[in-house]
Amino acid sequence: MKVLELVEITKSFENKNAPIIENINFSIDEGEFVTLLGPSGCGKTTILRIIAGLEIPDSGDIYLNGKQICGGGTFIPPYSRNIGMVFQNYALFPHLTVKENILFGVKNKTNKNSIFNKIIKEINLVGLEHRYPFQLSGGEQQRVALGRALAQKPSMILLDEPFSSLDAQLKLSMRDELKEIIEKAGISAIFVTHDQSDALAMSSKIIIINKGHIAQIGTPKQVYFQPVNEFVSTFIGEANVFLGEVLNDSTIISDIGCVVIKNTFKKGEKVRFILRPSDFIISTETTLIKALVKTVSFYGSILKIKLCLYDKPNLQYIVYTDAKDSISVNNIVFLSVKHGSGHIL
Repeated sequence: MKVLELVEITKSFENKNAPIIENINFSIDEGEFVTLLGPSGCGKTTILRIIAGLEIPDSGDIYLNGKQICGGGTFIPPYSRNIGMVFQNYALFPHLTVKENILFGVKNKTNKNSIFNKIIKEINLVGLEHRYPFQLSGGEQQRVALGRALAQKPSMILLDEPFSSLDAQLKLSMRDELKEIIEKAGISAIFVTHDQSDALAMSSKIIIINKGHIAQIGTPKQVYFQPVNEFVSTFIGEANVFLGEVLNDSTIISDIGCVVIKNTFKKGEKVRFILRPSDFIISTETTLIKALVKTVSFYGSILKIKLCLYDKPNLQYIVYTDAKDSISVNNIVFLSVKHGSGHIL
């Protein structure tokens, strides 16, 4: 069942030559966790604010649970849309306690205590009911903001860059916790971020925005392994882009030799294709592709290696290998490509 549907949404601002978003179309099903992902200024937060009712689009229609809430002469104000929102800065009331913040806006006065007791357990803040926001950590404040949104039993919840003020370690723990809380609540969510790792880890569906347009919609695996263009391939994770020529149904010839590819084009066609850094294997077999190591970076479980082809030093690529491998700058290494790992753009 569709919870939300956007149809041909366009929005311009007076100081912009072109629309900030144009002809945006997508829908969200019940229980989906959807991420709007893109670089700063691409329009993703504008989309979120339009869904919330904080901005009015120039054109287009929005439907919530099958009911039109925007477009065609209709505009349902934010407070009547039954959509919860967690703002980037949490927007907690500093003079209200945890309990008072969570219950702010709850209209059902007779069941307030039962609603609060349920929410405080879900967000794991039992015992902190009477504290004020300044007495809480960043992660605790975030959970209060989430609890306040959930207490109103919304049709869906919107999250605007909720991890931007958290340190790296806290963000990782809060990422898992926030997703778990929302999944237990059984509601749909839209999460706005420019962080690819957050999007890949949390989403059931990712909508990639570039310059006000949708570049691709798909599952995390689809947008990572089957990007539709070079922008998506390099924005989602790291990718090495190659030029090549199709030899047959499954093989491309390129600067790194013959590569067995996932998707195919016509024989003789010139193509651009990508290989992820994890698509390579470093070997001691001297008949393979010869390369020179330029830099080595340690990332805990992996080494990230920048190297160039030995006879073509201008062609530089990124390769991941096991962190235990003994590889240093200026080492000569030999590369092969995992069978069927490439993707034609």
